[in-house]
Order: sequence, then C-alpha cells, then structure tokens
Amino acid sequence: MRVRIYDWLRRSFMGSEAEPARRWAWDIGIVLLASLAGATHLSEAPGSAVAHASGVCVAIELGTAAALLLRRLLPELCLAVGLAASSSAGARTSLIAAAYAVACYGGRMRYAVLVAGTGVYLVVQHLTGSADGIVQLCHRTSLDLVLPAVFGGLMRYQRVLNAALRERCARMADAMDDVTRFALLEERTRIAFDLHDHLGHQATCLALRAGALQQMPGLPAQARQAAEAVLEAARHMLGDLRTLLEAMREGKPQHNLLGSRTNSAEFLATLVRNMASTGMNVHCRVDGAPQLLSLPLEQLLHRACREAFTNIVKHAPGATVDVCLSYQQEQVTLAIRNGLSIGTAPVHSSGRMGLAGLGSRIAEAGGHLSAGPWPGGGFSFQLVLPTGADGEGKEQCVFA
Repeated sequence: MRVRIYDWLRRSFMGSEAEPARRWAWDIGIVLLASLAGATHLSEAPGSAVAHASGVCVAIELGTAAALLLRRLLPELCLAVGLAASSSAGARTSLIAAAYAVACYGGRMRYAVLVAGTGVYLVVQHLTGSADGIVQLCHRTSLDLVLPAVFGGLMRYQRVLNAALRERCARMADAMDDVTRFALLEERTRIAFDLHDHLGHQATCLALRAGALQQMPGLPAQARQAAEAVLEAARHMLGDLRTLLEAMREGKPQHNLLGSRTNSAEFLATLVRNMASTGMNVHCRVDGAPQLLSLPLEQLLHRACREAFTNIVKHAPGATVDVCLSYQQEQVTLAIRNGLSIGTAPVHSSGRMGLAGLGSRIAEAGGHLSAGPWPGGGFSFQLVLPTGADGEGKEQCVFA
C-alpha cells in the first residue's frame, strides 16, 4: 500500500509525459486547492485596506491560482505572482507550489531565482510585520520556500535519474538484440557448414554414382532412364542445398527460396513423370480448370504432394497410385490413394512426423487433412484447402 501511494505521488509530482491525463488532473487539483485556501484566508483576513477590497483580493487569489497552470513552462512567473499574492493578500499556498515548481522545472538560474525570491519574501515579511520575531520569520520562510524548493529539487533529480535509467535500459535492450542476432547468425553459419560438409558430400556422391551408372554399357533403357532421373534429382538437390546455405550464411529473412511460382497441377504433373521414370505405376487426373492460387496455398499443395509420394516410396514400393486434383470454386482437393505393396518396404515407420507437421500447417490455413488405411488394403491421403479468399488474381493455365 505504501509503495502504491509513493508511486502515485511520484508520478503526479513529476508530471510524467507518458500520462498527460494524470498530469492535467493534478494541475487542476492544485489550482482548486490554492483557490480554496485563498478563499479560506480571505474569510479570516483582518480588516486591512487591501483586505476590505474583497473584489481585488478575490481577483488576486484567482489570478495566482490560474498562474499555477503555467508552473512547468514559466515557474519564475509563478514565483513572482506567488510573492505578490503573499505580500498583498497573505496567501501562502500558491507561494509553496511556485517554490516547488521553480526547483523542479526551472532553468539553470533556478537557485538564484529562489535565493532572490527568499530575500524578497524576508524583506516583505519584515516590513509588514507579519512575523513576530526572527523565529517565526524563519519558520514561515522554511515552510513557504525552503522545504518546497528542497522537495522540488529532489523530484527533479529523480526525474533526471529515471530518464537516464530509461535511456540505459533502451541501450541495453538494443545491445541484447545485437548479441542475440549475432549469436543466431553464428549458429546458422555453423549449421550451414555442417550441412555443406555432410549433405553436400552425400548429394555429390549420389550424382557421381548415378552418372557412372548411366554410362555403363549394356544397361537396359529403363534402368538408364531411372539413372538419369536420379542424376537430375541429385543436381536439383545440390542447387537447392546451395541456395539454402547461402541464405543461412547471410542471415537475411527470405521466403519461398525453393518454391517455384507454378500452379499445383503443373507441379503434380512433373512429380508424376519423375515417379513414373522410377517404375512407379501412377494414374493422375485433374478435375476443373487448374488455377494459380496464392503462394502459401501453392506451397502447401506442393509440400503435400511430396510428402504423399515420399511415404508411398518408403512404405509401399511397387504399389499402384491414383491421384486426383480437383479445383472447385471455393476449395481445392487433393486425393492420393495407393494399393498394396508388392515389395519390401525399404524403411521402417518414421512415426508419421511428416504428416503431423503437414496437418498442422493445413489446419492453420483453414483446411483439413485425412490420412489412414484404405478399405481393402493400401493407404489414402486427402486434403481440402479453402480458396474463397483467393478469387482475385487467379490465372488460368493448361494442365500438361
């Protein structure tokens, strides 16, 4: 509770730039308090010549209170008005607020202004005989000028410290961002070199072996065609790997590094031809007019095609594959079904991690993925993606 009260007083007295509403509320409160104190003082004032002129006194009190609204911009003026009001009508509340304002918001000569104001105050109090003795004079001077000035100086010092602390925190945050960015770049570079040393070597060996196999004499035409497909795939893999490694070493965010801006029908046709060149029996059908969808949807469809055919090659070699890509007005559907395997699966189950990641991406795009065993044997893979928001800018193309 004490901490909350202290924070409220600190924010209010310091006039934080981040809370103008609170600052104006505090200003209005000070003006009302000064006006109320002045009115109370007038009702109890002795019958002096100035005090009898109630209209003049009221005008002085209101003018002094209104001048406090300018205490942040013109604190010296507020002090002069407060001294005048204190000398003429005996008002002290405005003088206290003005002394605080000079110490807190004044310029380089604020201490000289306060000393001069204190001297004027002492002379006026002595000449008018408002204070009975030196003790009461010192007491009034301390309450009206010295203590408010000390408190205002402390608030000014705390405000400067807070500004310096905020600046230092901002610099530290920038430094931490730089350190994090450099650490990430260093880690990306290390991973890039590891990928280059391992995957680059494996892809190069694969390309060399496929090229050597292609040049073997007496090789059947189908095997030579398969070796050519492997060689082409290895070359593409090396090119894609080189592109990824360059992007990782540069550390710049790049999107769609490996994606081609082609529609899924053309991509699927190319993928089917590559699979057929390896001996896979694939039947492909496209329903509706192929369209060029938005880039995220095209990438999802490309990824789904690759994932489905990769799973078939790994888990159902030699199986017949039926593919259907259907374009509707509001959605696109990809259905891939394979029959029973006629060979031994080259790899064991991988835990369906690829399907899980693909399913989450499709769900984020508002689509649906279903994959599971097909009645009578085989496996079924089907996804549906909405395309209603992508109606503008679609291009018609011919499926090849």
